[in-house]
Amino acid sequence: MNLKFVDAKGYRAQVKSLFVTAFPREERPPLWMMRRRCAQGTAKFSAVVDGDTFVGLTYVVGTDKVKTLMFLAIDDSVRDKGYGSKVLDHVRKQYPDVKLFLNIEPLDDDAPNYEQRCRRKAFYEHNGLNCLDYQVREAGVTYEMMTYGEYVTKDEYEKVMTVMYGRYLYKLIKRM
Repeated sequence: MNLKFVDAKGYRAQVKSLFVTAFPREERPPLWMMRRRCAQGTAKFSAVVDGDTFVGLTYVVGTDKVKTLMFLAIDDSVRDKGYGSKVLDHVRKQYPDVKLFLNIEPLDDDAPNYEQRCRRKAFYEHNGLNCLDYQVREAGVTYEMMTYGEYVTKDEYEKVMTVMYGRYLYKLIKRM
């Protein structure tokens, strides 16, 4: 396994396809917005490759002190081969002096994807992430927050989301 994290632009078709299939519409900001944050220097959108094989994508955005791994997806064709753990490890090492968090859907017995949620949470816990003591709600979707042990305050969280969406749009998203 020889992973490389390269600019997502070089794998535009694969990244877009995976992004659209891996994340529900209500959880996906527009790609143009994500690219704009990259151009502004507040985000990094990467395609993950192993040799010539497209493995997945990551999208990290935030401040100098706190960032979110907003998106991590591994292509179905290479899933369950250890790539997810390697990608997480790489992202963590890339930002050693930064509080790093991510959001997942909370466990809900009535959710149609309950088993998937359980597997996802177990995967992140296995890789050293722990849940914070509060949840957040954006655009009508509730999320559990997970970190590598560093406590991310609600204020820090909101600053990161403001970096991503801008002040006005984030206010709108919070109210939905």
